[in-house]
Formats: sequence, structure tokens, C-alpha cells
Amino acid sequence: MVAFDNPWPPDYGGAIEVFYKLRALARAGAEIILHVFTYGRNDTSPLRRWASEVYTYERPRRLRHVLSPLPFIVASRMHPELTRRLKAGPPLILFEGIHTTGPALVLAATHRLHLRPHNIEHRYYRTLARTAASLVEKWFFRIESLKLGRYERRAASRFHGIHVLHPADADFFRPFNRHVTHVPAFHPFDKPVREPETEPFVLFHGNLSVPENARTALRLWREVMRYLPFPFVVAGKRPPAYLRKAAREGFTLIADPGEEEMNRLVSRARVHLMDAPERNGLKLKLLHALFRGHYVVARPTVVDGTGLEEAVEIAPDPQAMQDRIRACMERPVLDENRARIRDRLLSELYDNDRNARKLLAHVR
Repeated sequence: MVAFDNPWPPDYGGAIEVFYKLRALARAGAEIILHVFTYGRNDTSPLRRWASEVYTYERPRRLRHVLSPLPFIVASRMHPELTRRLKAGPPLILFEGIHTTGPALVLAATHRLHLRPHNIEHRYYRTLARTAASLVEKWFFRIESLKLGRYERRAASRFHGIHVLHPADADFFRPFNRHVTHVPAFHPFDKPVREPETEPFVLFHGNLSVPENARTALRLWREVMRYLPFPFVVAGKRPPAYLRKAAREGFTLIADPGEEEMNRLVSRARVHLMDAPERNGLKLKLLHALFRGHYVVARPTVVDGTGLEEAVEIAPDPQAMQDRIRACMERPVLDENRARIRDRLLSELYDNDRNARKLLAHVR
């Protein structure tokens, strides 16, 4: 396995997906040699419980990587020692994210290569370009989106299999590769566990250092929550200054909550509010809310194609969100029938051990 970042600690979406996949594959009997890039996340010792060998690589980010014809996220991970070790290692390689696939061109003739894309990256970067705060960021994300669009299409044919997180992502890859499968996201939850009581507040949570998340939180406050009488809590890592300033308008901002505090918020919130500007992969915070929380109110873009449409209160616009939130606030906890439907869907679709066996069946 070649990971775009060190998955320890599993404290954001990509790291969570890789870490719990590693754990589930090891429990399913796979022997894994793990290669990870480290940039500010240097502790790999806990990974050695699940991988027989762990190799780390620095990720230098230079102007030449920005100017490369390759996407920046690929060019900055083109490490010669990684390519050398992959050439000399086992013939089966799973690349985690299009970011790590630079060595695939020289390995395609001698190794069985598989790709686990975490997004359709050129679409994700196009969204970042639209929401970027500065012209420099807009320029960078737009150029990166164009490079990624070309690269994703060209690289797709190199792989013996592509195993997407979201069924809709398969539609993008299938014209370029016949062997595309859907293996749902891996996550920290073994079974649904819900608190018997909730508190009457609405929660939005996520990594607030990601511009899309911070701007979504602000939009939900200004378009939805400021017109309702219920407390609105926004929680997440490294919120930007503009979100801290906006919190003075009347919502609660919890910056950098620890794992225990975040779990308490997720478990105690009566309503989780979620939005996405466009459909782009599965949000792991959705699984967190469904496994540990009660009501989830979300736009269709959050759940389309996940199989979890019945598990949430779908609201296509701000007025519908307000209506769903009011209705949920009248019911202190998730009712038994809805809980039963949700738990069945989670068990059928998002069981880590079952999905690890599924992935192994595809890559062997």
C-alpha cells in the first residue's frame, strides 16, 4: 500500500479511510508493506501493528512541482526511493489516492497495480478554486484541476483495477478502465451506538482548515440557522479567522476539539446539519453522525449514491432545512423505526471486515 499521507493519527477523512482499511485488511489476513509520505505527521510506530514493514518518505514542495506538467499533488510525491522499493517488492500494489501514482508508469508492465481513488480529484480542485479566498489560490486550484483532469484520464488505463469510494465515481473511470468496482469507505465504527438522550442543538462538524468546510459552515449559519431559535454549534480543526469573527454573530465555534469532546458533541446533538456544494465522494463525518448520532438533515449532494438516502432527512434548500430541523427538534431521540432502517443500511453497506474481504477478492 502506498499512502498519500501518514494515516496516524486517523484524525481527518483521508487518514481515517486509509488507517481503518489497513487494519481491516490485516485482520482479513493480508500481509501489507506500507509506504507513507510524512509532512508534519511523523509517528508511524502504531502502524507497525498492522503492517509487516513501514517505509516513510518526505514530501518536498517546491516551485518546480508547481510548474511541472504533472499535477502538483503527484509531482511532489515522485520519490525515487519509493519507485526503487516498489520495483523490488511484491508484484501487487495498491495506490491510495491518485496522488501516489507517479511510479505507476514504470511499474505497469511488471506489477499488478490497483488504485483506490478518494475523490475525482479534478472536480474537487475545481470546487476549491470556486471557494478560494485569494486570486493566487484560485489560480493554483484551477490550474491543478486542469492538470488533474488530464492526468486522471490518462493514468486510469495503467491499473488492473480501480476501487472507488462512491458509486458515482465509477462513472468517471469506466470509459478509461473496464475493471472498476465500488468498495465503500472504511471508518472507525464497529456498530451503531447512540446516547439515550440528546440536547436541543444543531451541530456542523468537520476539518475547518479545509476552505470548503469553513465556507459551508458560514453559509449554513447565514442561510439556515440564524432564522431558527435553536443553538448552532460549529466544531472542527483550525477554523479560519473569518469564521471566528462570524461566530460573534450568534453561533458557538469550538476550535480544535479533542477526540473525546468531538464524540460527545456528535452523540449529544439532536440534529446534524450537512451540506456540500456538489456531489464529490462520501463524507466520513456523515458516517460518524449516522453511527453515533441521531437526526441528520442534509442536502441531496451529501447522500446521493451512498445507499444511505433513507437514513437522513433530505432537504434540497435552506427553507426545507429549516422545516426538517424544526420537525426533528420536536422529537428528543431518533425513533425506533428510523433507527432500525439506518442500522440495517449501515450493517449491509459499511461493515469494515466485509468490505476488506471484498477488496481483497478484487485485487488478488
